[in-house]
Amino acid sequence: MADFTTANLCGGSDKLNKILIDVKTLKDGIIAKHGADASAALSTVETLVGDVSISLKEMIPELPTIPNVNLQSEFEELKSVVDTTTKAGKEQFDTKVESIKSKFGETLEANGIDVDDMSKQVQEGLAEACDAIPNLQIPAGETIPIELPSNIKLPDFEALKEKLETMPEFKIEIDSDLVKEKANEALDLLENLKKDLETESKLTLV
Repeated sequence: MADFTTANLCGGSDKLNKILIDVKTLKDGIIAKHGADASAALSTVETLVGDVSISLKEMIPELPTIPNVNLQSEFEELKSVVDTTTKAGKEQFDTKVESIKSKFGETLEANGIDVDDMSKQVQEGLAEACDAIPNLQIPAGETIPIELPSNIKLPDFEALKEKLETMPEFKIEIDSDLVKEKANEALDLLENLKKDLETESKLTLV
């Protein structure tokens, strides 16, 4: 395995090298403090672990804190606007609709969906966002929506068990002649097998 701490190594990384050096320093520090006073050893190890943590954070960027934006969720929020006839309710509704347009307007227009009309239908309960609208989402830190598979729907109540009103009648018809014929065939087969075994036995004795 290549020694990434080698100076001027092609493909090397200064940040990776610092992590490797800090980890080695931590290992050496733990060994050096073996058998020493516990308080002093703990203080040294905590300092060295802190150095490793800082090196890792410098190499690996923090994940974005901006959440994913889901189109169906955005439309579902319109249901929280109870009364759009009031000034406050209308402002809240219009603000959300404009937000949806700014993020998903072009994509929805390309799919033949009018944001204003769909917003009104969802808010009034005439349409379900999860059924009438594609499952579009803008990943954290991105600006272009992507379409996801439809979400799996979970039932709100236990499935009903089927109940038989009447027990069905089972009729079994037996052809006695056919049974007798098959029984005779089996007996003949056993008889022939017995004769063959007796013949083989006699030949063996001779």
